[in-house]
Amino acid sequence: MTAFSGMLTRESPLRVVFPNGIVPLSLPHSIDAELGEGSNRHYSKVFFVVLGACSKEQREGIAQMMHRMGQGTIEEARKTVAIEETIPIREQNLSGVGFPLRYIL
Repeated sequence: MTAFSGMLTRESPLRVVFPNGIVPLSLPHSIDAELGEGSNRHYSKVFFVVLGACSKEQREGIAQMMHRMGQGTIEEARKTVAIEETIPIREQNLSGVGFPLRYIL
């Protein structure tokens, strides 16, 4: 379980993996990230999904999505999801972030 939950937009392709629209996040805010290389380099704001808080089915869905997006073979994607603690998602996938009031001091 994580303290922070991202609410997916209706259009987010991640809704296939998280049909309830809730994604476990490591932080309540986005981070500026440099994506791509060379002339394909661009900047985007990203959040980090906590893979340990995802079900086995959700981790498999993330690996399948990574593979379909051209981020390596399915075996490479599964290995990444198995060993990494978090994985970035673009800010545009979320409409907001929430967390329980018990975390407010």
